[in-house]
Amino acid sequence: MSCKIIISKAFLTGMLKDLARDCMVIAPVRNGRVLEFMNISSIDGKYSKESKESKESKESNESKDRKDSKDSKDSKDSKDSKDSKDSKDSKDSKDSKDSKDSKDSKDSKDSKDSKDSKDSNESNESNESKYNNESEDTLNVEMNDEIPYNSPKGCLFPQVEKLLTFKGGGVEENTNVEKTVIFGAKPCDTEALRILNAVFTTGRFQDPFFKRRLDECLIVAVGCVNKKPGCFCTERGIDMTYSDFCDIMLNYADDDCYSVRYLSEKGKELLQGYDETRHIAEAEHCKDVNEKQYHEDKAEVEPLESILMEPCQEAGKKVELDVTKHITEMDLFEVIDWGKASEICRGCGMCSFICPTCHCFDQRDVPEEGGVSRYRCWDSCMFPKFTVHASGHNPRASVKERFRQRVLHKYHYVSKNFGYTACTGCGRCIRSCPVGMNIRKVVEDIMGALT
Repeated sequence: MSCKIIISKAFLTGMLKDLARDCMVIAPVRNGRVLEFMNISSIDGKYSKESKESKESKESNESKDRKDSKDSKDSKDSKDSKDSKDSKDSKDSKDSKDSKDSKDSKDSKDSKDSKDSKDSNESNESNESKYNNESEDTLNVEMNDEIPYNSPKGCLFPQVEKLLTFKGGGVEENTNVEKTVIFGAKPCDTEALRILNAVFTTGRFQDPFFKRRLDECLIVAVGCVNKKPGCFCTERGIDMTYSDFCDIMLNYADDDCYSVRYLSEKGKELLQGYDETRHIAEAEHCKDVNEKQYHEDKAEVEPLESILMEPCQEAGKKVELDVTKHITEMDLFEVIDWGKASEICRGCGMCSFICPTCHCFDQRDVPEEGGVSRYRCWDSCMFPKFTVHASGHNPRASVKERFRQRVLHKYHYVSKNFGYTACTGCGRCIRSCPVGMNIRKVVEDIMGALT
């Protein structure tokens, strides 16, 4: 479906602020020089309901403390003035008092001006549409074509997650899941979530923890304009501008505007929940600056309902890298020199933790609150102790064997078991590797050896 509705960054900012008051919102935020997915609901405590109440309580206490301090100071000044015995001290006291009064008068004036300014700003803000606030305030969500350093994998598969609690002879499963919005996921990341969904919710074993988080999650994806250094998503068959494993798909129409389409009932419901008049007004504003999207069409912008008639159709897939055709697992063990391919690898596990599809984990039981809780924590097949047996034997004792396992797991085992290759070409492992390892080159070497 061709979407003619356009929304602005200001509209999206207002929508995110509103969502952050009721649920956890994960979005790209600049953390120093690094852009990463972060929980904007907890940044500065500004947008969460609890933080707002805490802030109001803190301001009330500070106001009370200032009042008590002022009363105490006035009482002390009065006593000092009364106890002065000679004219010189009286004169000094008078001069000091005059200076203080002048300072207090100035501080009072500054305070009053500051208060008046604050009241004026709050009044102006209340008169503006809550979905058209041009000032992004402290909501430092970056809406650009840059890909975040990390992926949103942790929203559905947390780095540390409580699974069970053993207490009083019983077992209690942790079912507490917060409603979550993932905003700004690129198509390579949403496709990675599709792969994780296949791994955790299909096949012989299904993970209820992952499933609950996915059910409570709304995903807003943003298409890419340009490929990033290290990216090879198109070679993996990923469409840079589209993914259907999301609820709302955005694409850049202009520096300040996005085209929007829904892909699920959750996405449709969210769009319908916002002020349609404001939405169309935003679209009219962007219409003049987006000739590429609108061409010479001067007709009025379509009503919101017209883009909610049916989901968009999936874009065509490109040919992807594939090392699974006409080759056995044992052949892959010898197809290239794995020792040479991994000779500079330090086994640090950075590639596993930064990858949007890697899902190795360990479980730990931790005594707490009169019982024992079981936690699931990320792990990596690149770590030396990952495959150590209880006997002490390690079938993957060297970096060569562990690196081979990582590559074959992503490009052969997951594909064989779930029908997906566990790599979306996001390039994070290439950009983050401290010694410059490049999995794309390794796969190309394998393909070259097979032909």
